[in-house]
Amino acid sequence: MLTTPILNDIKTFNATKENTIIFNVIGGNQVVGNNLVIERVSDNVVVYNQSQETFNFRHTLPPDTLINGTNYRARIRTKDINSNWSNFSVALLFWCYSEPDLNITTIDYDNQNRVYNQTVIFETTYSQSEGEQLQSYRYLLYNENKDLLRSFPEQFADGSQPLTQEIAGLENSQLYYLEIKTLSPNGNAGTTGLVHFRPFYIAPKLTVTVTPENLLDQGAIKVSANIIQIILKLYDNNGNQINSMNVEYVDDDWIDMNRTDYAKLVADEGFNILQDNFLLQLWCKDLPENKVFLTLYSPQGKLEMFKLNNRIRVYKYIDGLDFQGYFVSNEFEIIDGQELMIYMKQDNHLIDLQVEPLQ
Repeated sequence: MLTTPILNDIKTFNATKENTIIFNVIGGNQVVGNNLVIERVSDNVVVYNQSQETFNFRHTLPPDTLINGTNYRARIRTKDINSNWSNFSVALLFWCYSEPDLNITTIDYDNQNRVYNQTVIFETTYSQSEGEQLQSYRYLLYNENKDLLRSFPEQFADGSQPLTQEIAGLENSQLYYLEIKTLSPNGNAGTTGLVHFRPFYIAPKLTVTVTPENLLDQGAIKVSANIIQIILKLYDNNGNQINSMNVEYVDDDWIDMNRTDYAKLVADEGFNILQDNFLLQLWCKDLPENKVFLTLYSPQGKLEMFKLNNRIRVYKYIDGLDFQGYFVSNEFEIIDGQELMIYMKQDNHLIDLQVEPLQ
């Protein structure tokens, strides 16, 4: 006597590839074959009804038997050596979908798979041939031996926007691997696989650029530094410059740019960032969240600086090129009214940001 087989859960699979349906049998006569029947849920039409001779508790579906983007219902029965058939199993529902296309856009694939900061906000695009929405994603970081360093928390998204994850503490020139795993509401799992990358950034060691000069006749070394004092002009919301004698200071030292009647400070004389390399130190406090508070212009483009989630961030735009650089500082903790010193160094078009809360 044959017992009724039990189908294992059928995970979402790509119909263009071969797939194996697995079932279990508890007791009864020896199984020598099975018969799998698959119906399309939308109209209950039988799209597959085939038998296979095998002692194994599995049934192999050839590629292109089903169609991606379709919901199906499967049931199976078994046969013994005397050609007796068991009852059909309980039917199970499943979907066929092609794997999603995942692309990590933050990595510079044309330049040795580099990223350009110690702290990087990775972005990954999601698309799926049948238009299936995303449910959740997770980033996983591995070391050079492909050992898991960290599995980041699962995040929920529909895939219409880039899938982001901030990863801090990346060591300069160290080899890492990154993997992004996704899951759809219908159980369609995707992965980028392990994608290698290397951080490449410039770690600041001095707060100013110094030039040494050996003075042989004096037995001494002369050290020079070029520092530009930036003269700023204050404008109101109507675009009118406020006379410097009428500017109101806080503690005789600070200008409160959070005031509604103070629109912007402009440095339009004696200051530019025409050169490729420069250093900038900026003292500030009570910065607004996720709002640009400093813009630096050059004939080639501009830099925009803003604060978000206890980090200073800079967008770099270059005119005429499909390029946008993104740079992130170290994380910092401050209390209300505490002063910050922001250090920004551009070297070879790369930017390093460091922030130090001051007492």
